[in-house]
Amino acid sequence: KKDISRVSIIGNGIIRNINFIRNVLNIIEKNKLEMLDFNVSESKISIDFKGVVNNEILEEIHSNILK
Repeated sequence: KKDISRVSIIGNGIIRNINFIRNVLNIIEKNKLEMLDFNVSESKISIDFKGVVNNEILEEIHSNILK
């Protein structure tokens, strides 16, 4: 669909990293992104957004992974 972005974050045991999930949700809230869907599995988080997610936000999420 047009104007929908999907961001997937993949990592072994990601579901048990509550701080990481909380930080991702804080980034989403801070940047006022509109979530359409949020799915978490053992090794992957997938988030669908209304609109295009810019590179600065993706870099912020990525740098959070490395913490």
